[in-house]
Amino acid sequence: MSKENDIGLRARQRMERRCSIMRAAAEMVDTIGYDALTMDQLAEHAGITKPTLYAYFPNKEALTVASIVDKMAQVQEWLDSQAQDESADVRLRNLLQHILTTRFIDGERPLVGALTRQILEHPDYIAAHGHILNTFMDIVRCGQTSGVFRPAADPELYTRTCISIFRDREYDCLASRSPEAAETLVEQLTTYMMKMIESRLPECP
Repeated sequence: MSKENDIGLRARQRMERRCSIMRAAAEMVDTIGYDALTMDQLAEHAGITKPTLYAYFPNKEALTVASIVDKMAQVQEWLDSQAQDESADVRLRNLLQHILTTRFIDGERPLVGALTRQILEHPDYIAAHGHILNTFMDIVRCGQTSGVFRPAADPELYTRTCISIFRDREYDCLASRSPEAAETLVEQLTTYMMKMIESRLPECP
């Protein structure tokens, strides 16, 4: 095996191990909750030694940041794959539905407990969060320019409000009742968030 192939194989193996650890962490969070999760328990559940675990993630905060950044990267990759010539309201609705569907129907959510100062000030978190925030706000500003969104609305405040809804675990109990309940939740939240920003006034009864 050439040196280049060997390096590539080791990189793939490291990525597979990293993903395996994060899947194990997600399983434990679903079972015992984020706050109860310890690195010792995670190493045992993942079938690896504690030194191996710490070589990938030095603490639970680092694991949480990696999970959040991965999810943000997936959203950004999805955004980049979408048609850019659609109207801003269509793009925003599609974005909201995609994130909410991933969150409440597919059940893919980052390992989020309390967003501690260590997490919020982590360079990887700051970079990924800033990128998503700016992309989201660009869509809102585009819609304001074209007249489909309220011009007086603050794009940053609106975006941060939506992000807080995505993160809110209070909605999990509603989504977990049944697949139909999860679909209804996604549709209602999407409609609610669109009405927060749309310039069209509701019709009088």
